[in-house]
Amino acid sequence: MALNLMQIYKLLPGENCGKCDVDSCMSFAMKLLKGEESLEKCVCLYEGDRYAASRTELEALLSETGKVEKTGLLIDEDRCNGCGNCVIACPVTSMMDAGSLSGRGPTTDDVVFRVINGKLQITNLEKCRRTGEQKTCRVCADVCPTDSIEFI
Repeated sequence: MALNLMQIYKLLPGENCGKCDVDSCMSFAMKLLKGEESLEKCVCLYEGDRYAASRTELEALLSETGKVEKTGLLIDEDRCNGCGNCVIACPVTSMMDAGSLSGRGPTTDDVVFRVINGKLQITNLEKCRRTGEQKTCRVCADVCPTDSIEFI
């Protein structure tokens, strides 16, 4: 499942105490989603057992943010149906493997995505246009029929 701001926010204590050096739990949730803060800064989550279940769920959810890397790209493998629209539509794929323009899968490993075992996989993140300073490309997400690709 793709991680979103409200999932994180609903699991935080909601006390807006500021002990994490952020003004509100909503702001803290945004920083967690972007990978700018660590969950351990929320002191309330770790005081006693009151929020133990929320803490455990947040830890599991936030472990996914490690996969976001430099682009802000999240792939929901549970939703992905392996159609390959994103692979073919990616401008990098068409530049690196002209044969893919006819709708076939790429024949080179020099592309951002590839469908492996029926699910989208990142194969070469460094080639993604979102790794540079201009993070505007989102063609892959726009052509995804199952909304499996999200940028945060």
